[in-house]
Amino acid sequence: MMHYIRNYDRYKDDIINALKKGDVIAYPTDTIFGIGVDTMNESAVNRLYELKNRPEKMPFSILAGTLDRILELNMFGDAIADFLRVIFPGPVTAVLPINESAGFNSPVLKNDFIGFRIPDHPFCHWLGSHYKNPVITTSANRTGVAPIQNLIDIEKEFDKEISVYIDDPYEGFNHINKPSTVFKIDLNGILTILRPGAYPEYLLKEHWLNKNPF
Repeated sequence: MMHYIRNYDRYKDDIINALKKGDVIAYPTDTIFGIGVDTMNESAVNRLYELKNRPEKMPFSILAGTLDRILELNMFGDAIADFLRVIFPGPVTAVLPINESAGFNSPVLKNDFIGFRIPDHPFCHWLGSHYKNPVITTSANRTGVAPIQNLIDIEKEFDKEISVYIDDPYEGFNHINKPSTVFKIDLNGILTILRPGAYPEYLLKEHWLNKNPF
């Protein structure tokens, strides 16, 4: 059995060095456990596609770390800041058009849109403060199989294909155990739900109606 990291500061070097090397890590979010790599490392991203048996046409979402990072990278900029502040951090994935001038040349970028996550979990907040590059966030499963809900079963499935296993902090955390709600805002400012999930659809649409700048 692998060592599960619960003290993030104590094992900071193990976590950061694994990402820098292009290794795959398993980690908790506010919804379900995820796996990921550094988004800017092309070989690591390709390895993750292979690990999940995921078609390359299916893009990954990223952990943005902070709201400022999303505002910097998305084409709408500060215009949608009020809306994003209401829903982040939380169990949502916002698929937004990328700001080409931001210089984000990650292989996860597909069709000039990218999915952003800011999970409301201690580890995800910690990672956003300690690692400069965005990290992919995707469910811990092979494509076509249900997401795995705990580290023990994730390790049984992936074993040493994942180099670092990160757990909830010692004080624990209550997961929603449902995937995030995924929505897209297109170039015309139209919000569409792409996947129902942990965040109520009606509430998301209500917030957009109240904060829509278009």
